[in-house]
Amino acid sequence: MNVLMIIPDAFRADNLHCYGYRKETSPFLDKLASEGVLFKNTISTSSHTLPGIASILTGLTPFTHGLDGPPTWEKWEELWKPWKTPFNILGENGYRIAGYDAWFYNRLGYTEEVKDLNKAIEDHKDEKFFLWYLPYAGSF
Repeated sequence: MNVLMIIPDAFRADNLHCYGYRKETSPFLDKLASEGVLFKNTISTSSHTLPGIASILTGLTPFTHGLDGPPTWEKWEELWKPWKTPFNILGENGYRIAGYDAWFYNRLGYTEEVKDLNKAIEDHKDEKFFLWYLPYAGSF
């Protein structure tokens, strides 16, 4: 099974057609939502990006993982050294682990940068992959 996780940053659901907005503002996301899983009731663990993404990618709350923003990022790497993230485990089991800003999130087990989502899917279609993409508002 392949996994494509898209975590939009600075999007508002009330401006996306797949969430009921009357204008067709997000045709690519609408297609993905109709063919995949669309979460309609979610609660963020944080009010800003970095701790929220760390929570999504680890399953832990900011209180547990200790990352509350960029100043704690270097400390966080030391805290995580003895632990395996889900991505380390997937990688050990033959998955290609790739994501947006891999240079930054490599501490979680990402080894390959993804800037062009369509190219990444095409490049890895014949292997097991976990692709994570972080589009910013206006990029879809």
